[in-house]
Amino acid sequence: MSRLLIYIFIFYSLSLVLNASPTWYHKLSAQDTNTYIGYGQGKSEEEAKRNALNDISSQISVTVHTSISSDMGIQKGEAYRKVQDKSSLSSHANIYMGIK
Repeated sequence: MSRLLIYIFIFYSLSLVLNASPTWYHKLSAQDTNTYIGYGQGKSEEEAKRNALNDISSQISVTVHTSISSDMGIQKGEAYRKVQDKSSLSSHANIYMGIK
Protein backbone atom coordinates (compact mmCIF):
# COMPACT_ATOMS: atom_id res chain seq x y z
CA MET A 1 0.00 0.00 0.00
CA SER A 2 2.81 2.40 0.87
CA ARG A 3 4.45 1.74 -2.52
CA LEU A 4 1.24 2.70 -4.26
CA LEU A 5 1.11 5.98 -2.35
CA ILE A 6 4.74 6.66 -3.25
CA TYR A 7 4.03 6.03 -6.97
CA ILE A 8 0.97 8.28 -6.84
CA PHE A 9 3.01 11.02 -5.15
CA ILE A 10 5.82 10.74 -7.72
CA PHE A 11 3.37 10.75 -10.63
CA TYR A 12 1.56 13.79 -9.21
CA SER A 13 4.85 15.65 -8.61
CA LEU A 14 6.08 14.94 -12.14
CA SER A 15 2.82 16.13 -13.65
CA LEU A 16 3.15 19.43 -11.76
CA VAL A 17 6.75 19.92 -12.91
CA LEU A 18 6.06 19.02 -16.54
CA ASN A 19 3.04 21.34 -16.75
CA ALA A 20 4.75 24.25 -14.97
CA SER A 21 5.21 27.50 -16.86
CA PRO A 22 8.72 28.88 -17.51
CA THR A 23 9.97 31.46 -14.98
CA TRP A 24 9.68 34.32 -17.51
CA TYR A 25 6.03 33.48 -18.28
CA HIS A 26 3.66 36.30 -17.23
CA LYS A 27 6.64 38.53 -16.35
CA LEU A 28 6.95 40.27 -19.72
CA SER A 29 6.05 43.94 -19.72
CA ALA A 30 4.81 46.11 -22.56
CA GLN A 31 7.36 48.58 -23.90
CA ASP A 32 4.72 51.28 -24.49
CA THR A 33 0.97 51.76 -24.26
CA ASN A 34 0.41 50.58 -27.85
CA THR A 35 1.96 47.17 -27.23
CA TYR A 36 -0.03 44.11 -26.23
CA ILE A 37 1.35 40.89 -24.82
CA GLY A 38 -0.61 37.67 -25.05
CA TYR A 39 0.03 34.42 -23.23
CA GLY A 40 -1.03 31.08 -24.59
CA GLN A 41 -0.45 27.43 -23.93
CA GLY A 42 -1.31 24.47 -26.08
CA LYS A 43 -0.39 21.01 -27.17
CA SER A 44 1.30 22.48 -30.26
CA GLU A 45 3.05 25.75 -31.06
CA GLU A 46 0.18 26.72 -33.36
CA GLU A 47 -2.41 26.16 -30.62
CA ALA A 48 -0.31 28.17 -28.15
CA LYS A 49 -0.03 31.07 -30.63
CA ARG A 50 -3.77 30.97 -31.29
CA ASN A 51 -4.47 31.11 -27.56
CA ALA A 52 -1.99 33.99 -27.17
CA LEU A 53 -3.74 35.92 -29.95
CA ASN A 54 -7.08 35.31 -28.22
CA ASP A 55 -5.54 36.71 -25.04
CA ILE A 56 -4.38 39.80 -26.96
CA SER A 57 -7.78 40.31 -28.59
CA SER A 58 -9.43 40.31 -25.17
CA GLN A 59 -7.28 43.35 -24.25
CA ILE A 60 -8.28 45.48 -27.27
CA SER A 61 -11.33 47.71 -27.33
CA VAL A 62 -12.79 49.99 -29.98
CA THR A 63 -14.80 53.14 -29.31
CA VAL A 64 -17.29 54.52 -31.84
CA HIS A 65 -19.06 57.86 -31.45
CA THR A 66 -21.94 58.75 -33.78
CA SER A 67 -24.16 61.79 -33.88
CA ILE A 68 -27.01 62.43 -36.34
CA SER A 69 -29.10 65.56 -36.39
CA SER A 70 -32.05 66.31 -38.63
CA ASP A 71 -33.92 69.56 -39.16
CA MET A 72 -37.06 69.92 -41.28
CA GLY A 73 -39.37 72.83 -41.77
CA ILE A 74 -40.83 75.44 -44.06
CA GLN A 75 -39.04 78.66 -44.82
CA LYS A 76 -40.39 81.33 -47.16
CA GLY A 77 -43.11 78.93 -48.28
CA GLU A 78 -40.70 76.13 -49.20
CA ALA A 79 -40.01 72.90 -47.37
CA TYR A 80 -36.46 72.13 -46.40
CA ARG A 81 -34.63 69.26 -44.81
CA LYS A 82 -31.14 69.32 -43.39
CA VAL A 83 -29.39 66.18 -42.11
CA GLN A 84 -25.99 66.18 -40.48
CA ASP A 85 -24.05 63.01 -39.65
CA LYS A 86 -20.86 62.98 -37.58
CA SER A 87 -19.01 59.76 -36.80
CA SER A 88 -15.64 59.01 -35.29
CA LEU A 89 -13.84 55.75 -34.64
CA SER A 90 -10.87 55.33 -32.35
CA SER A 91 -8.72 52.21 -32.32
CA HIS A 92 -5.00 51.48 -32.34
CA ALA A 93 -3.06 48.32 -31.69
CA ASN A 94 0.32 46.95 -32.74
CA ILE A 95 0.40 43.16 -32.77
CA TYR A 96 3.81 41.58 -33.22
CA MET A 97 4.16 37.92 -34.10
CA GLY A 98 7.39 36.60 -32.73
CA ILE A 99 9.31 35.70 -29.64
CA LYS A 100 11.68 38.07 -27.89
